[in-house]
Amino acid sequence: MLSKDAIFEVRKLYNKKPLVVEGCNGSIGLSILEILKLFEIKPNKLLLTSNNSDPDRQWSEITNDIIALKNYSNSFNADRENVINSMGAEINVLFCAGYGRPNKFINDPSSVIETNISNLLAYSRFDSLASFAYSSTSEIYAGLDGTAFETSLLPTTPQHPRGVYIESKRLGEAIVENILTKKISRCASFRVALATPPKMLPDDNRVLADLVNKGLKDGVVTLNGGGNHIRQYQYGPNCAMKILGAMACGNSRLYNNSGSHIITLADLARLIAKILNIPCIINEEEGDSSAPATVLVDNTKINSESCYDVYNELSFESYLRKMIYS
Repeated sequence: MLSKDAIFEVRKLYNKKPLVVEGCNGSIGLSILEILKLFEIKPNKLLLTSNNSDPDRQWSEITNDIIALKNYSNSFNADRENVINSMGAEINVLFCAGYGRPNKFINDPSSVIETNISNLLAYSRFDSLASFAYSSTSEIYAGLDGTAFETSLLPTTPQHPRGVYIESKRLGEAIVENILTKKISRCASFRVALATPPKMLPDDNRVLADLVNKGLKDGVVTLNGGGNHIRQYQYGPNCAMKILGAMACGNSRLYNNSGSHIITLADLARLIAKILNIPCIINEEEGDSSAPATVLVDNTKINSESCYDVYNELSFESYLRKMIYS
């Protein structure tokens, strides 16, 4: 979906350069892996971090020079600093850590703070970074009426049920904008909205994954409430493509990164049932009270600056089939 010129610029920025991917096993991290493979980008050195899991084995397809660190370790920041200092100059960082799964950030809020603030702020100590991309979240817009733009005033409060996650991401954006930009020539934050992983992830209980997993287990897709809630999904690798394109071709420092697939949760359940070829039950009960009823995020800026052509996307059904059967 990127133009040929944009792909050239992406390869120019990332190919044969040192690369750090934080959150390498999450939805965005694995989606970035898919695009690196698609664009035949091979970092000459690669640092991968995760919370406590080993890197997906497909990372070895783009380079053999991989160092992996787990951020649950007490020595994580010191170990990461030593590795980055050994990687040379022109290091690119894709900071995709910080959890995009409500069950994780609600159950372990302290780790959300550590990842999005402490681990992020440590990057201000480096002088060898060429670019830095920070994955924020569209949940920052929770409570906003109408379409969310990058310039929209943010209405959330610390009392929000997901307040620790939202406020840590807001502070993460402030760190990038006011601190990291003083030392890194190309920095940007991306407010990512509902990016599916390229394949099913273990322990993922977000609505979409939950519908798929329970459908496969029970032989029926069941949605318990919230059927009229509207969601704006995107295929994770397309989200990653826009991030890389904007970093290479754009000049803004804040982007919404949302998708073109707008669907009610009831229709999402029916679509998943169609793909799995099983029945679907829609129960009109109360859903997750912390989840917004409607999420619509404008993506005009990132589509323009990344040279991304949304009209070349496949259908959402096609992307869901890829995700489920990969």
